[in-house]
Amino acid sequence: MRFRWTSADAADVSIRVHDTIEVTYDRFRLVSDALAYYLGHVIWTVDPTIARSITNLDSVPDGDPAFAAIPLTERLDETNGVIALEATMHDPAWQANHPGWSLSPAQQYWQILRDFEALRVPFLFGNPAAPITTTRNPSLGFLDLRREVVVALVSVGHLRWGASDFGVNQSGDVMHFDLNGHAGYPPADS
Repeated sequence: MRFRWTSADAADVSIRVHDTIEVTYDRFRLVSDALAYYLGHVIWTVDPTIARSITNLDSVPDGDPAFAAIPLTERLDETNGVIALEATMHDPAWQANHPGWSLSPAQQYWQILRDFEALRVPFLFGNPAAPITTTRNPSLGFLDLRREVVVALVSVGHLRWGASDFGVNQSGDVMHFDLNGHAGYPPADS
């Protein structure tokens, strides 16, 4: 959020307590779009899934050979990635919104690769206790449901949305909706 908007912005993907579903959806959409924008400076693959396991990139120095595990079929090389970041980070409007940004375009390139790999972990397929080998692609954002679909399922269908309505330690599954014992479900004779 800070890279996309201003140094003071923060992501808000908290559960829905008193917000309408429209407000909640809009918060999640804003964060999802900012994530795609941020990673999109370096990550160019549109493949919806990524199959590999890389650990500890958060602790390796910039340019370490470990980054080669992210193939060039998914990302820009360092030279082109830095050029893409310079186009954004050297823009006067971006600089006005990001006074004192602590990373250079070259440092930001390596940080985006670290963030890309770290963000893949919660985007996993399957059992979270098993080794994470296949994940969704976080550079595509995390919300591809249309607003009117989510609003209708929650407001008209009276379903809970997994992204925000299950509770503090339960929410997170953007694609999940359930009835949660609403009146009339399950049918009395079932």
